[in-house]
Amino acid sequence: MTENLVSDFSPSDIGSSPIAPESTASPPAAIPQPTKTESPLLSEPQTPSVATASTSSETGQDEWQEILDKLMERPEMLAIVAFALVVACWDAYIDWMMEADPAQPLSGRKLAHRLGVTYKTLDRYKSRPNFSSWSQELDPDGIAWSYENSRFIPKASL
Repeated sequence: MTENLVSDFSPSDIGSSPIAPESTASPPAAIPQPTKTESPLLSEPQTPSVATASTSSETGQDEWQEILDKLMERPEMLAIVAFALVVACWDAYIDWMMEADPAQPLSGRKLAHRLGVTYKTLDRYKSRPNFSSWSQELDPDGIAWSYENSRFIPKASL
């Protein structure tokens, strides 16, 4: 009897021991087992955010790589895109040059901005006989201006 080993006992022998009361005897499956969400210390380190971030960036890179590959398969599309960019830049450059062209008539607000004065000051000086020399002194390019037909016209330099 003293030679009985633990392996000789079955679960039913343990549950019906005379020491344990009947109310506490329950099958071993009724014992709550900790789950991974209940015990974060016992679970493996959590890295889904890192994995998700790298996966989403890789997905974005894959999409761009697919687009680039499709463009490289059709070089005429690449040429069309490049041409459209050049035309858009050229159009913006022409518009900018038209605004900066001193040979074009300007509105009062644009000339006031060019001369670095307020519109009110420009409005006072436009009817004076020395308006051309006054505007020439203030103009960054030294252009003399005259006021004709509600527009400010640059005078041709001789």
